[in-house]
Amino acid sequence: QGDWSSDVCSSDLELTQREAELSQEARELAEGLSAARRASADRLTGAVQSELIALAMPNARVEIQIESDHDPSALRGHGADEIRIMMVPHPGAPARPIGKGASGGELSRLALAFEVAMAGDSPTPTMVFDEVDAGVGGAVAVEVGRRLRSEEHTSELQSPCNLVCRLLLEK
Repeated sequence: QGDWSSDVCSSDLELTQREAELSQEARELAEGLSAARRASADRLTGAVQSELIALAMPNARVEIQIESDHDPSALRGHGADEIRIMMVPHPGAPARPIGKGASGGELSRLALAFEVAMAGDSPTPTMVFDEVDAGVGGAVAVEVGRRLRSEEHTSELQSPCNLVCRLLLEK
């Protein structure tokens, strides 16, 4: 019996050590993933901001918030991060989740801005831009049309809009 109990103690100790090693490795991998996400979020935010200016939303600001919890018990299959895309519609307004801080037309223009900013990285097979031309005209409508046209190569477009669709058909 002495041999059996020492084997169990040895196995328990080995398992505890292995658990600690794996927890440390998971924590390090999660930290690396979080750092990569933060760097990508900064680049994406800058690219989307440039698009929003051209899409008649020059005062809107997009924020990608990343909160991390690298405690091994908090890790999930996608890492340790909670990611929120927030929008500040105008200076002085609080950041709100884009689903709560944007109208239908603004959501379509935000989606278009994100799609153009990420073009080529992972094309979406079908994009629907409803009301993408809401509240825009003239030069802004032309810019919306150009961006929609540039998406032709990567996505099937569904855009039940008026002005922009006419501009696309005329060209």
